[in-house]
Amino acid sequence: IAEREEIEYRKNGCVTARYSCVEVLKDGTAIAKGFIMESSVSHLAIFDTDLRRTRLLSREGTQVLTRRTLKPQD
Repeated sequence: IAEREEIEYRKNGCVTARYSCVEVLKDGTAIAKGFIMESSVSHLAIFDTDLRRTRLLSREGTQVLTRRTLKPQD
């Protein structure tokens, strides 16, 4: 059940997300929008909600911005 819920929130993108949605910028241009899966000093794995797939991006020259602030759940 939890796996199905996770797939559903990713399918719906940032609009109904229960997790923080981010936008990755490079040189001021958006290159990805979605959910951070993992990160390291050099790379960022993000589930891109527009492409509906996981991408591995170099962190060099990028900026990560939170685009949807979540409200506390009751």
